Amino acid sequence: MMTIRSMGLGVLATAAMVLAGCATKPKHSYPAGVDPAAESKNLSQEMRELQAQQLDVLSPVHYQNANRAITRADRQINKDGDRTGILNDLQIARDEISKTKESGEKWRGELKEAADAREKALQAGAVKSYPRELATMDEKLKDMTEETKIKSGTYRDDSLKLQKDYMAIELKAIQRRELGQSRRLIEEARDAGAKRYAPQSLSKAETDLQSAERQIEANRNEPGQYAEAVTTAKNSARALLSVTLTAKEARNKSPEEIALAIRAKEAAIAEQEKRAMSLENMTEAQQAELAAKDQELESETQRMNQQLTAAQAANLKLEKENAFNEKLKEIESQFSKNEADVYRQGDSLVVRLKSVQFSASRSDLPAKSLPTLAKVNNVIKELGAEKVVVEGHTDSVGSKDVNQKISQERAQAVSQYLVSQSAAASDKVEAVGYGFEKPITSNKTKEGRAQNRRVDIVITPASIE
Repeated sequence: MMTIRSMGLGVLATAAMVLAGCATKPKHSYPAGVDPAAESKNLSQEMRELQAQQLDVLSPVHYQNANRAITRADRQINKDGDRTGILNDLQIARDEISKTKESGEKWRGELKEAADAREKALQAGAVKSYPRELATMDEKLKDMTEETKIKSGTYRDDSLKLQKDYMAIELKAIQRRELGQSRRLIEEARDAGAKRYAPQSLSKAETDLQSAERQIEANRNEPGQYAEAVTTAKNSARALLSVTLTAKEARNKSPEEIALAIRAKEAAIAEQEKRAMSLENMTEAQQAELAAKDQELESETQRMNQQLTAAQAANLKLEKENAFNEKLKEIESQFSKNEADVYRQGDSLVVRLKSVQFSASRSDLPAKSLPTLAKVNNVIKELGAEKVVVEGHTDSVGSKDVNQKISQERAQAVSQYLVSQSAAASDKVEAVGYGFEKPITSNKTKEGRAQNRRVDIVITPASIE
């Protein structure tokens, strides 16, 4: 059962000390020859052990009382203060440590779920990874364990809630420990332009990272079960950064410059060989050294050839991307805002016709749509389309079957017009009706229904140079 910490841990401890002051201050039971400094050191070590056993949060009042008593004693030791007063404070600390152990172990039994989950969170590194979140949860735990009287059997619900919170932070700490490097590499690659220069590698690295996160979530207590996924994520992240930097560098260096760098490396190795002794006069060790250099040269040449190939591929892909985007802008400028929207969909271009608005339940081609379709016809020819898919869409008025039929008929009406105008051969043009399955706006208004009665033309160009 949670209690309200209206007075706070420090106030409770202070109140206890004031009450204690009304009585005689505890007298120490240390032998005459005891060393106060050594005893303080021993007690401080015991305090660290209590913390390792979580007793600082399972019995916070007694733990803090002990800590304050040791602090007072140390202050007087440093000042060469009264020996009796120092030993009295150390006695208080020792008594409070005993109470911490006794009270804390009782609370551990009452809050076993929460205590066990917290211990695992600490082992996972939550103190370093998520100190604020851990401190917030610990405060909730102390809200209960500050109570001096334990009402046995009444804390299970609260213990289970805390268990859930500690388990969540444990999972986050494990994922950060295992995947922190991968996350940093991916972030570094993003900052370097991975989305532009290495989108496929970025997608793979992000997918592998998510897969590793799920593996850890499913097997947090069995590292062997998620080790392979973690390794895969790390390798993908390293590869992503490497590909990104290589492709980015290739923007500033031509393939010829990269090839010249390879030849420069070869020339340097060759010059070293010229200065070497002839094979006849070489010792076995010298021959082995030359063989090693040959192997090094071959490996370096292969590596730089691979870099050259990757750079050329990246350059080619980037050139195609730029060409496609330029063509997209050019085509978009051919249509007014009232005629059509033009956008990219993967390697295809979509022309969403606005001026070809069919009347409800009709599939005959409106005469006013012909000028816009003529522009589409020119675009298809200009792109040398490899494939054209005409998609018919309806509003939600009427049954599914009726709308499916009319959307198919509308798509066919447009596709037949395009074929008749020699935009593309009939075997390259496909008509597909989707009915009301893919609305672009709400069907609740007249305007919305009009927009949903539309035709989208998906054009896949053979190539854009």
